[in-house]
Amino acid sequence: MKTTKISNDFHVTGQLELANIPEITAAGFTTVICNRPDNEGWGQINHDVVKTAAEKAGLSFHYIPVGGGLTHEMVHQMKTAITSSKGMVLGYCKSGMRAANLYQAALQHKTLT
Repeated sequence: MKTTKISNDFHVTGQLELANIPEITAAGFTTVICNRPDNEGWGQINHDVVKTAAEKAGLSFHYIPVGGGLTHEMVHQMKTAITSSKGMVLGYCKSGMRAANLYQAALQHKTLT
């Protein structure tokens, strides 16, 4: 699985597969954030399946789906998910772009500390 480093504590990637979960934990991630709405694409694994596997592996999981534009609520949820994380965060969607954009919006939402 390839990730793109956005900051020291935040990376993004495309759609996760269950087989990626051990790799995510081995890489040191502690939190996974799904920004892809369920049923967006054929063959996509729904977030609840990924959540179950992630939590079983000891990872925190957040579901903040971005289908159209970003909303204030999405930005607030993303900021909360990131600031409550106790380590590296991996955001995912179809390509990683929405996860990166939502992260940048959360950074601009006052301060991310």
